[in-house]
Amino acid sequence: MSKANGPAFAVVGGELTFEDGTTETTICIDDNADPLDLILTGNKGVRFQYIITDEDGTILALPDHEGPFDLNGAGTGICYIYNLSIKDLIDPLRVGNNIDQTTGWFEYSNPVIINRVESNNSGGLLTTADGETQISICAGDGISDAFDVNLSDQEGPLSGWIITDADGSILALPPSPPFDLEGAGPGLCLIYHISYSEGLMGLSGGSNVNELAGCFDLSNSIAVSRLGGSPGTLAGGPFEFTVGDDEADMIPEGSITVDGSQGENFQWIVTDDEGYILGLPPMPSAVNFDGAGPGTCLIWYARYDGEISGLVPGANANDVTGCFALSTPIEVIRTAEGDCQANGGTLFGGPYEFTVGDGEADMIPEGSITVANSQGENFQWIVTDDEGYILGLPPMPSAVNFDGAGPGTCLIWYARYDGE
Repeated sequence: MSKANGPAFAVVGGELTFEDGTTETTICIDDNADPLDLILTGNKGVRFQYIITDEDGTILALPDHEGPFDLNGAGTGICYIYNLSIKDLIDPLRVGNNIDQTTGWFEYSNPVIINRVESNNSGGLLTTADGETQISICAGDGISDAFDVNLSDQEGPLSGWIITDADGSILALPPSPPFDLEGAGPGLCLIYHISYSEGLMGLSGGSNVNELAGCFDLSNSIAVSRLGGSPGTLAGGPFEFTVGDDEADMIPEGSITVDGSQGENFQWIVTDDEGYILGLPPMPSAVNFDGAGPGTCLIWYARYDGEISGLVPGANANDVTGCFALSTPIEVIRTAEGDCQANGGTLFGGPYEFTVGDGEADMIPEGSITVANSQGENFQWIVTDDEGYILGLPPMPSAVNFDGAGPGTCLIWYARYDGE
């Protein structure tokens, strides 16, 4: 629309769009602000004026700025925004008049259209199955962490689920609960339910929930703390030592490296080839393998969050519970001088204390003594006094009744041997 009374000066209203390049949008009349930024290109004139009208052209407002414009308080309806490029003064440009009544030397841009609709949406109330609004899971341990949520008081024609990071960036739009974030790695995320009307913009992965535009309502969020350790990748080895010659057999410092690990806590672990924990050194280079006898042991790197249990010598590393992850291992092969490859290994259990001589059996519980890292064709349990004199050769420690032995101290040993 234009009116001109002189060809010597070209007046151009320009092209007006929203930031996304469109010329029509929908806003929701609710308690949330809906600021609209406009882009004006190609305009020409001495001065410029934005004009807001109803759909009949009646002037509703003459803003004294270039935006953003927030029409949330205008109630429901349809309005238009124009740019007016002006050469000379025009009359009458007043609120309440119709833009068709304007006279002078000017040109209007195209209008952008704003549909103002009333909100009838409620995102609802979200809680976990336990009635809470936060939950912790162990992500990255290979075990499903699927959990359900309870939703109540939601209302709206359309709905969906949103998972964001702590800053509101949309990570996923899952179809429905239960949610399994096992593969997401450590971190914090938020789960929302959204109710919305047609015309919602910005609901896509990579967008931010704070930038959604349209008629919608979000529920409260469920905060999911994703605990977990990533042990990364070990590089180095394998290592091989000749043990039992009284010369230190130690891995050079820095010859095992870790890449890509993550977690609050870390621990180096030395196990036998079946996973039984032999030691928990501060670093691999602190271990002297010379006294371990022949055999094979494994070096692992663990990362974990929070509390764990079972990370003690004698336990099996595969039985550690909690948010705990192990790297792949590095082998340490220990060979002995000569032909004998026997190794008595390491005993875990005890010490034990009994009150003897009262006629009640005093026996070590079956399975309470374990052996790790032993090797040899034959084995034998041995009971000695505290000077090493052999008192018995039981088939297993739990077969011995110490009640008849009288007071004193005895020792339980485990022997492995080859040949005679």
